[in-house]
Amino acid sequence: MNLTRRIMPSAALQPYVAYYWFFKADYSSVSMNILPTGCSKWMFYRGKSMIVDGIGGNRETATVCGLYLNSISVCVNDSTDSFFVVFKPYAMRMILGIPTDEFFMRNVEMSDIGIAELDDLKWRVFEAQTDEDAVALVEAFLLRRLAAVNDFSHARRISAACHAIDGHPDINVGSLSDAVCLCQRQFRRVFTDYVGASPKQMLRTRRFLLAAKELQQLSSDTHFSEIAARLGYTDHSHFYHEFLQITGMSPTQYVMHISQLRRCQLIKGYNSYHGE
Repeated sequence: MNLTRRIMPSAALQPYVAYYWFFKADYSSVSMNILPTGCSKWMFYRGKSMIVDGIGGNRETATVCGLYLNSISVCVNDSTDSFFVVFKPYAMRMILGIPTDEFFMRNVEMSDIGIAELDDLKWRVFEAQTDEDAVALVEAFLLRRLAAVNDFSHARRISAACHAIDGHPDINVGSLSDAVCLCQRQFRRVFTDYVGASPKQMLRTRRFLLAAKELQQLSSDTHFSEIAARLGYTDHSHFYHEFLQITGMSPTQYVMHISQLRRCQLIKGYNSYHGE
């Protein structure tokens, strides 16, 4: 049996945390293609961890996960019990006080970050009796860290840029920098520092995620070329090759993968992980 659950953050943390996501599996095997979302995460494995690209399986481990530009293959086996904290794209920089690009395409053990309070949080989360208790521990930690932040000006600018990207997936970097009143060079530097990837990489990731969501809703009279045109891809070939590069699957193969997750009754949890 596999169970997924999403809990939304308290009102005070809604500007910084997208959601909390839980996944529990009991002696079954499931494989999923996890898409890049443009969000950094904290991952607590209270049971056996997921097997990621063939590596994993340790118990009681917690990592800080930066942005990935490609999807990853995840296999859930045995008794997985996972708790993910999914941040808004600009938020982890404020909480840890560490440039988020230091975690780019990396998972770093919390014990190796060098923040004693974070390492203590890890063990307290492992000992939490319920999902709600785990969330309460994380929220108390986040509120303490945010209370020590003195300057929110860059975070507000990058928040506005991320909202613009989500609303206009075909927007260009020049328009984004103008919208937040920074020159392009400074905008790229600040954006990468806070988000962990360049504005161009973020645009590519978020547009791809929209395309993947549209593929899930694909009707018999909708063609891939229509999705490509609607989201600003140059043509069908551009869309196909970018999808293949990010996921290792063609759009058709991804649609088949989604059908398999529906048959396994995992599609709701899969989509909730990706922000739906």
